[in-house]
Amino acid sequence: MRAPGELKFIPIINWLIIIIFILSFIFTKNYNFYIFSNFFKINDALAYSIVMTSVSLIGKLDHDKYNHVITDVQLQKFQAEINSVIVGTVLGDACIVKPKRGKPYYKYKQSIVHTEYFAYMYFILKPWVTPGSPIYSKSLDKRYNKYYETYTLLLSTKFNDDLNINDFRKKFYSNIDNKSIKIIPTDIASFLTPVALAFWIMDDGHTYNKGIFLNTQSFNNEEIQLLINALENNFSIKARPVLVSGNSIQ
Repeated sequence: MRAPGELKFIPIINWLIIIIFILSFIFTKNYNFYIFSNFFKINDALAYSIVMTSVSLIGKLDHDKYNHVITDVQLQKFQAEINSVIVGTVLGDACIVKPKRGKPYYKYKQSIVHTEYFAYMYFILKPWVTPGSPIYSKSLDKRYNKYYETYTLLLSTKFNDDLNINDFRKKFYSNIDNKSIKIIPTDIASFLTPVALAFWIMDDGHTYNKGIFLNTQSFNNEEIQLLINALENNFSIKARPVLVSGNSIQ
């Protein structure tokens, strides 16, 4: 224990280590680009434009740093239709997890390659997220000796009733061979609003040769046909299944 009033000095080698660390951080900041602009328009009901630019992968997701990713109009629109946002993302990258104990909870995960899109989602979902979200993680895929970095956010279960999380869990999941599998409900058309479609495309869609492709490889042929019917009935969009690698269809 040091005597009262005594100053404690950090050895010079420790200072050198700290300085080297700070300099390495400054000069090795990574930036990623994610551009998704002039999104789409359906029957003049919606017209969204999201322009993503370079962002640092290190830093707090706050409005001071990322306020360019979403407008106040978009924020109000999507928070007012939060159930449609949840449906669209559950069709895409989100999931509703049912732990062995406790209530189901909504989980949204994105690669840091899409940091600004994740920030976009974070601001929309912010009123309902758990303390501590978002969560950064880095994992090693030993098969390819490659690291993967992701951001994850969770919604608090205290909002399950407001957000219909329990109902959506029952709708979009089924226990098959003792495994919880994401499915397409037979009444998907009643949930596929323009906002839900927008977020489904942003999560799992891409453009190619003047068309929009949606990744549906995890669903069976009957479920894909339900989605095709919903697109045509709700939006007059003609869609068809396309065989991709292996025997999967999108």
